[in-house]
Amino acid sequence: MNTFLASSWVSGDFSAFAISPTVTVIPLTVVIFLIGASGGLSTVVQSRLLSVATGSEGLAAALNQSAFNTANAIGPWLGGLAVAHDLGWTSVGWVGLALSLSGFIIFLLSLAEEAWSKQARSRGA
Repeated sequence: MNTFLASSWVSGDFSAFAISPTVTVIPLTVVIFLIGASGGLSTVVQSRLLSVATGSEGLAAALNQSAFNTANAIGPWLGGLAVAHDLGWTSVGWVGLALSLSGFIIFLLSLAEEAWSKQARSRGA
């Protein structure tokens, strides 16, 4: 069976795994689009960071790159821990979901803090 899976992977023949074309092609298309669209987010994050960090743009850009590199190491490490603890290969997706939600929560907290700061400045001015 492992030989069959390996040969299917190498030859690109995934017909044995397909339920129907619409069940596999449509979600796959959506996921591929989202992966491609998310690649441009680093530019948006960098632009926002530089607009917020007035006066120390160089340090902010360096810390942003460090954060991306750290995330690129932590994600696979946590996914590897999940697989090593016999949670299965699909657990890596759940680890990615947890990390993505964590990042989104941090983003929302950042927006809330910025709004609170603007309100405090407008009251004090």
